[in-house]
Amino acid sequence: MIISAWHYLDLEKGDKYDDTLAKGNNIIVQLKKAINNLTNRKNLSKDDIHFNLLVLIHLMGDFHMPLHVGYGVDKGGNTIKVTFNGKATNLHHIWDSDIIEYKKITYDVIESLLTKETKQQLKEITDGDIISWFNQTRKYLDTVYSYTDTISEDYINKCYPIIESQLLYAGVRLGFELNNIFKK
Repeated sequence: MIISAWHYLDLEKGDKYDDTLAKGNNIIVQLKKAINNLTNRKNLSKDDIHFNLLVLIHLMGDFHMPLHVGYGVDKGGNTIKVTFNGKATNLHHIWDSDIIEYKKITYDVIESLLTKETKQQLKEITDGDIISWFNQTRKYLDTVYSYTDTISEDYINKCYPIIESQLLYAGVRLGFELNNIFKK
């Protein structure tokens, strides 16, 4: 069972991450924990290994969506009501799935982006650690929060390249972590 608090870490604008936040029930702590558990898996059962892999894969994806590391005041965009394609929704949902579906950002699209990356660019994507990746994702929040009550084509066109690159980064970083974990 992946606890809902593990899917995000909301910090107010300008706040910095601190390992004591939310008593460990946040996306950063759980990602680090899953990586550590898998790295030291010799004492884990097959079920525990499977669970930690699920946590790592799921949270690495969530972690790269800016509103999963957004602001607490609006619960990562969940309380911001907007209209998209004539339907009432919230800003978080727009970023979690609506823009992806609307712009048809598929696995094939991300794979084609991956094939254009050089070894040096891939190394740059994996440089750093969970905290630096967290900060990199949060730098997009000004763009994320530049919405209007009705999501416009201009907003979507401004945001979907961020979503594409973040999906690419999530996949590359997940692969990087899995390679490090299972090289032993």
